[in-house]
Amino acid sequence: MHNFRHGCDTTIISCPGCLSSNERMDDYANNFRSIVPGCNIFGAFRAYNGYNHRLNDFKNAIVNASPSITLLDIAARNHSDHRKMLFFIEESPNTIVNINTRALANDYLDHANVKAVLIGSSNQSFNTYFSPTGRNGECDILMYIDDKDPDEQQWPEGTIVSGELFGRDPDVLLKNMLKEVFDHYLDPATL
Repeated sequence: MHNFRHGCDTTIISCPGCLSSNERMDDYANNFRSIVPGCNIFGAFRAYNGYNHRLNDFKNAIVNASPSITLLDIAARNHSDHRKMLFFIEESPNTIVNINTRALANDYLDHANVKAVLIGSSNQSFNTYFSPTGRNGECDILMYIDDKDPDEQQWPEGTIVSGELFGRDPDVLLKNMLKEVFDHYLDPATL
């Protein structure tokens, strides 16, 4: 994540899987901020264990780690989900920060320039991403759009880098992934 979007203004939308316990949320947020320093707007959908208070604690931990981050307020369904995804969206000058109607959701999707999607078997928690032992041994896939050839020296040892996505327009593919998540998560009662 750090190597791909370092220094770029980015909106990140999270589907976190299982959230860390409260004492580890701050640790996760501080470490997360250091690997995505260009994140200016952050939104999160409900997690597997993401009851209202825990989801709010998660979003607040991210903002407390960097007060310059603006929260993207999304009218999400009140049910749990175990998806583990991060969407990296290139910011535009007219970024929407409140998605509580179908019109705003559609407008957001029309203008979203999804540059990467991290899809994981890993929960977005301190133990999964930042524990020195990496005890879960899980695997994530980062699909990204980059006009330059990837510099293999920037990736950690053991990382597999593939430069091709056969038969699909990557811009459409990544945006459709975000649309599918919006369609699943957004609360139909408020949209």
